[in-house]
Amino acid sequence: SEYFAKGAFPVLNSKINFKKINKKRVGWALKELYKSEKIEDLDIEYFRFAKESINLFANEVIVTEGFNKSNFYKSFTTNPAK
Repeated sequence: SEYFAKGAFPVLNSKINFKKINKKRVGWALKELYKSEKIEDLDIEYFRFAKESINLFANEVIVTEGFNKSNFYKSFTTNPAK
């Protein structure tokens, strides 16, 4: 909520840890949250926060060129229910 209210992510004392859960479901939920608060496309900073702060995304690679075609981007934008 701090990101959406102030435009910056809070500093976390520890990573957000998920045990056994589908990473695409978490990514999809984060994308849906973002879209409910903002109308613009997903910001790369949103992905950086996920990579640095959520254990499921720690090993993901952020490439700046063609990012919307990357597996990391797709893990947020592919509906896991389909």
